[in-house]
Amino acid sequence: MIKKIADIGIIYEHPEWHIPLFNALEEAKINYLKIDLKKGAFEENNLPEAKLYYNMVSPSANLRGNQRAIPFANAICKKLESLGYKVLNGSKSIALEMSKSSQLFLLSNLGIDHPKSIIFNDTAALGTQLEFFKFPLILKPEQGGSGARMYLCNSYNEVKTLLDSQPELWLPDNLLILQELLENDKAFGIVRLEFLGDRLCRQYPHSFINW
Repeated sequence: MIKKIADIGIIYEHPEWHIPLFNALEEAKINYLKIDLKKGAFEENNLPEAKLYYNMVSPSANLRGNQRAIPFANAICKKLESLGYKVLNGSKSIALEMSKSSQLFLLSNLGIDHPKSIIFNDTAALGTQLEFFKFPLILKPEQGGSGARMYLCNSYNEVKTLLDSQPELWLPDNLLILQELLENDKAFGIVRLEFLGDRLCRQYPHSFINW
């Protein structure tokens, strides 16, 4: 049984993103504990103890050599949820965050316009699905993060050559997405909107367009 000795447990991986949060919690004199995902282990009946858990694992963990943090966070969240504890950004959020295809399906179910996409695990099979697509198209990983491993491809042969020469691009999921290219102002970047509930907290451009 988990004893509730801390007010909140922060489940995290990035070495710097969470420093402002830790500082704010300390200033507010909130009793918190850190659950660092980079190198960890837990016996299933002996987890860190808190009243509330906040999971902050990111798909970009892969870019920092911390891919193992993602399934570890998922295991921790599932165990806590099975015991009835409240976990913010729990296992359902992880499943959505780590899967671009799941995000596409959600957009479709909500009736929100989004780029046409092909989800594939084999380049020959991809070739059979291109009849209604016009190049250039964007190649994306199933698990992304910070615009990484995205490529502008001008033909099917270019996709095939890229994946044949860099088979590591299939990792960690062995699933890729080829997506319709939407024009944008490359000098401005990608607009990111952040909401808390139904309130827009901030919007700002990202400049990491790498195609």
